[in-house]
Amino acid sequence: EILTATREDMSEARNHWQNLAKIMASKRTGKRVPITEVPKEAEVPKRVEEAAEEAFSQGELKVRALTLIKESPKGISLKQLGSRLKVAYIRLAKPIKELRDEGNVVKRDSLYFLASVEV
Repeated sequence: EILTATREDMSEARNHWQNLAKIMASKRTGKRVPITEVPKEAEVPKRVEEAAEEAFSQGELKVRALTLIKESPKGISLKQLGSRLKVAYIRLAKPIKELRDEGNVVKRDSLYFLASVEV
């Protein structure tokens, strides 16, 4: 998916570069050179839209997970979070890591706690 977008960008850049070369040649010779049409901006590929939706849901999961952790003063495991949020617990790994890096959540053994709660 990334390679497809890169190829499209490179193709578009190549067309622009060739048109620039034609324009410069026409200025040097004084003759008008036909310029090939560069396609207008393409629609956003489905894969990119899906990736954007995934990123949005990751942020949403992060907020929902933090809410559940706040509601669990005795701590909650990643597996329990996943079952309560009705998602595969492995999908919570990245949002939980971000919460830990931000200092909102701490991990003790296999349980996650709100950072302000002392265990």
